[in-house]
Amino acid sequence: MSENRPTHIDDDEIDLKELIPKIIGFIKHLWQEQRYIWFALLVTVPIGLLVAFGSTPEYTASTKILPYRSGGSGGGLSGLAGLAGVRLPAGQTEQLITVDMYPELAATLDFRLILAETPIRFSKLNEPVTPAMYFQEIAEPDALSRVKSYTIGLPGTILSALRSSFIDANPPSIQRIDSEDDPLKSFDEAYLRMLRTLGERLSVRANQTQRVTTSLTIEATMPDPVAAADMVRIASERLMQTVIDYEIRKVSVEIRFLEEQYQRSKIRYEAAQEALALFTDRNRGTLSATAQIEAQRLQSEFNLALEIYRNFTTELEQARIKQNRDTPIFTVLESVTVPNNRSTPRRGLTLILSMILGVFFGVVVIFAKLNIGKAYQKV
Repeated sequence: MSENRPTHIDDDEIDLKELIPKIIGFIKHLWQEQRYIWFALLVTVPIGLLVAFGSTPEYTASTKILPYRSGGSGGGLSGLAGLAGVRLPAGQTEQLITVDMYPELAATLDFRLILAETPIRFSKLNEPVTPAMYFQEIAEPDALSRVKSYTIGLPGTILSALRSSFIDANPPSIQRIDSEDDPLKSFDEAYLRMLRTLGERLSVRANQTQRVTTSLTIEATMPDPVAAADMVRIASERLMQTVIDYEIRKVSVEIRFLEEQYQRSKIRYEAAQEALALFTDRNRGTLSATAQIEAQRLQSEFNLALEIYRNFTTELEQARIKQNRDTPIFTVLESVTVPNNRSTPRRGLTLILSMILGVFFGVVVIFAKLNIGKAYQKV
């Protein structure tokens, strides 16, 4: 007696058997219609060559900085200061600017203005020039920029030419509008565009380790290796100085106030001391009640002036210690060096990508043509 065993055919196996001939047929069709792939390569490869060899080489330099702030109340230093009659400020240090805020400081217009107007060195120039002068007067557009300006950028080029005909031919980059309180600055459109470009070339990034910001990386990309390194150096120095100025500004105002009060209390103390000494010399041996009352009054005035003078002396010393302690310290973990190799363009990678795109577009055209032909045959 024979058993009826149901035959089970895997659907995936059927699909695979049907798919393999389709793939082989499509590959054969690609080989037959390969002219479309070559046509696409004739378009994408020249574009890749233009991007690879027509773009201005860019160089990237970087540095890594470790900001450090002392915390706590000074440990053993507070005991030594107590022996000298000075009380160190207790509690945590009030930090005005955290490392996470450094990129925001570097992105401000004032910081970009400082960079734009600070001379930097270029390997092909005899003397340092400002980035503003270099990008506005010295730098020449590359072949890719010229092609773009007369192809896809032609409408913008025409609009810029028409706009310049209604504006002064050489408008000043920076204008100062004087007022009674404070002069205001006005910038033309070309200068603001240069500032935006300069901001894109500078990168300030806060590095995190286990969700805690530890260090700062500053990078600059310029069309000259020496200029890139010098830009990083100046940006790091300016940023560190800006942070230090912000941090000590509050304590500096307090110190100026305490110094004024200290001088006043000192004058008052010395005047009370002199008045008490003169009265004591004039009334030596006098036991009258009036003289005793006056002596008590002068002694009280002297004690009060002395107490105020001591308090302001202590407060002033505390503020000076706080200023020194709260001033941030920066340690350079990685010094800036002049880059040897360009960062962009990556010519080999650009050519490979252009060929991949050419093959992709050619395959898409062949696939679309095949589907359109099948649909037409069904109709």
